[in-house]
Amino acid sequence: MRIAVLGLGEAGTIYATDLAARGAHVAAADPRAAAAPAGVVLAPGTAEAVRGADLVLSLVGARAASTALAEALPAMAPSAVFADLNTAGPEEKRRLAQRAAEAGVGFADVAVLAPVPRARLGTPLLVSGPAEAALTAQFAALGIPATGAGPEPGPPRASSSCAACS
Repeated sequence: MRIAVLGLGEAGTIYATDLAARGAHVAAADPRAAAAPAGVVLAPGTAEAVRGADLVLSLVGARAASTALAEALPAMAPSAVFADLNTAGPEEKRRLAQRAAEAGVGFADVAVLAPVPRARLGTPLLVSGPAEAALTAQFAALGIPATGAGPEPGPPRASSSCAACS
């Protein structure tokens, strides 16, 4: 599987490193990164990182979420999924999902339910949005625990049906 990781902060570096260790081809983009983690290709920009990727994990700050999506969409294949793991609010997530839909790209909103450094790729995730089913299946294939929360991005995070939340 080809995966692009946007943002090499703490969580992005962990995801990139661990996915590469599990055999995924990982390209990353981060304008502040001088080097990539072991096994990860540092791309010169977002478009180069996402080109040919099956899955794009956006782990940039909430203020950069819209820019990351805008830079990624023109280079993404229609079969790819853009997974937004940023902390933007529900309204922003819905706007991002609409922009992805207009570009013909699958979008999923991903809530990270615990600190990533503690469990790394074992950190439970809650996935919503139009590409929820596709992303949940991709995560399962990668051994990442993810629970689907429906096709609407940006839902309230409290859910009595979320097994990973309890």
